[in-house]
This record gives sequence, C-alpha cells and structure tokens, in this order.
Amino acid sequence: MTTRTFRHFQCENGRDGVERTSENDQPYSMPWESVNLNCLVASGKDASGFATYRGAACGLPMQRLRKNECEAGRIGGRFRLLP
Repeated sequence: MTTRTFRHFQCENGRDGVERTSENDQPYSMPWESVNLNCLVASGKDASGFATYRGAACGLPMQRLRKNECEAGRIGGRFRLLP
C-alpha cells in the first residue's frame, strides 16, 4: 500500500510550500520512498533529522505549519494555508 504524507511550510512573507512523501510498505515487495517539493528548496536537516527548506522564490527559511494552522478541507486539489 502506498502511504502519502504532507508537510506544509510557510516563510515570513506568507509564501507557502508543501513536501509530499509517498512510500511503499507492502509486504513481499521492494520498499521505496519518493519526496516531491512544491515551492521549496532543500537546505539541510534539523536536530531531529527532518529536512529543512528555503522558499524557492524568496530564499527565506520556511517554518513548518502545524495541522491546526491548515484548513481541514482541500481547495482546488491542495490545502489552503491560513494567513
């Protein structure tokens, strides 16, 4: 079964970005992982080992948004971030 997880980010200028991770954890098949970035550029790892990002357009550090900072419903196929 393919599992997808989303992490939402925002810079101080209000630009948003999304990290989408897909991974296969089916038994009896080869495991794999794929990470797609939307408006993000990788910039290393944090103390917990998670990837950190900068904005693709502005180059500013992106801060991860918590679940309650994103609306629960999808707008146009993606999550709309709250101001």
